[in-house]
Amino acid sequence: MITQQELKEYFEYRDGNLYRIKIDNNMRSVKIGDCASSITPSSGRLRIKFRNKNYQLHRLIFLYHNGYLPKLIDHIDRDFLNNKIENLRECTYQENSRNRDITNSNKSGYKGVSLQKNRNYYISIIYVNGKSIYLGSFNTAKYAARVYDRAALKYFGDYAKLNNI
Repeated sequence: MITQQELKEYFEYRDGNLYRIKIDNNMRSVKIGDCASSITPSSGRLRIKFRNKNYQLHRLIFLYHNGYLPKLIDHIDRDFLNNKIENLRECTYQENSRNRDITNSNKSGYKGVSLQKNRNYYISIIYVNGKSIYLGSFNTAKYAARVYDRAALKYFGDYAKLNNI
């Protein structure tokens, strides 16, 4: 496993990326000053190859600044290409899932809101610690989303992904 000391010996951090300041013997095609990351085609995330091993860029940047690697790292703005240290934070699996966008199957357009077609109203539900909490039924999706946002702030704090209505 790569250490913070090795990172700082081989790379310099600038604006959410790492640049080479020393070349590993196995990498003859790179130059000092080169941006060290490239996009992983399968995930769309940035990676770095170092000593014949691939690392996710956001994990190395976190290690570079904090000296350790947590199990999970959250991109606060949900942009996996924004690896500025101020956009990265340690998190649990639950905290990371709270900061996700709505799923493709969501038809209301708002997180935590679904349409009850047979009754022609919207309900708002939030999941906390694996349990659902019914927040109410509403005439409009926007109002149901506002109620969800208030609950998300209450239960999730900084990790809440809001509808921002």
